[in-house]
Amino acid sequence: MRQVVALLALMTAAGTGCTASPTPSPATPPPAPQGYVRPCASSVWGELGPVTARTDALAGPIAFIGLNGDSPLTPSHDGKYNAIKVLAVVKQGWQVTVSVPAPERGNAALLYNPHAFSPGPPYPFSAGEPVVTFPNCGGTHNSWSAGTQFNGGLLVRRPMCMHLDITAIHGPARLTRQIAVPLGPGASCP
Repeated sequence: MRQVVALLALMTAAGTGCTASPTPSPATPPPAPQGYVRPCASSVWGELGPVTARTDALAGPIAFIGLNGDSPLTPSHDGKYNAIKVLAVVKQGWQVTVSVPAPERGNAALLYNPHAFSPGPPYPFSAGEPVVTFPNCGGTHNSWSAGTQFNGGLLVRRPMCMHLDITAIHGPARLTRQIAVPLGPGASCP
């Protein structure tokens, strides 16, 4: 049985581009989630079209649907901002933490706390979070259509190249990625 578990962990890690040791290691719990933790019970559901790097921002087991650099950026109204709506989809079995790098936190934030959605747009910049964790909501399917969907968006104060740091954990597998997305007129990413 232990060999089957080790083989499954190795196959899972190999399928995600991570490396794994063929020797089983003692089970260790995942690190505590950081920032705002979006409850699984607050996930949403809808039919997804094809998820592709051409139309969506992909980072390992998380996809930001429709975030491809063509997102409109509207000016602030009395210090409030319209969110760029972005559906986050997390593949089953993964815990994913998304964070805005510290140097960008004065101009960019994540808006995935449903309590911050009321009374609606525009939002004060303080409604956003610098770090959001999407917990492992269970399941074993490795397709985007079976992933857990979380509604929300991004708040940005000005046109910019917004970076998102991604840390994803699936059993013993851990991967990190960074994506960069130009938001607003004239924004570009190197």
